[in-house]
Amino acid sequence: MKNKILIAGFCGALAFSCNKKAETEAKETIAPDVEAPAVVAVEKECYEFVKNKDTVTLSLTRNENDASGSLTFNWFEKDDSNGIFKGMFKGDTLVADYTFQAEGTSSVREMVFLKKGDVFYPGYGEMVEKENKQVFKDPKSIKFDDAVKIARTACR
Repeated sequence: MKNKILIAGFCGALAFSCNKKAETEAKETIAPDVEAPAVVAVEKECYEFVKNKDTVTLSLTRNENDASGSLTFNWFEKDDSNGIFKGMFKGDTLVADYTFQAEGTSSVREMVFLKKGDVFYPGYGEMVEKENKQVFKDPKSIKFDDAVKIARTACR
């Protein structure tokens, strides 16, 4: 009889323990309704200008108004530059810091591009040195060169 009472008690304790575990697991797996964060599409775009022996290539990754990528200028019989940029779009204008290598020296320069459709036009104007970076002296006087049309192309 003692054995039957011990076995019944053991089974009862085991059943109670399993129920507690099941309740605990159920409580742990129920999560409050949380809205998933919005997924922001990141776009990668490539652009190129080729005329005679001059080439400009621009690879752009865009996340809403933020932009970054690589930029290379290969001018025939002039100094080339190759580097990266980081900036943002302000309407149809990309304003960025271009960190590049030219003639074995690293430099930083402000770059401005006007985007019309699938074409970027580089901005030119008088530059001044400010905080170890070349910047436009008067942003309102920037001219955009329509002779250099950096057009969208397939990324390689």
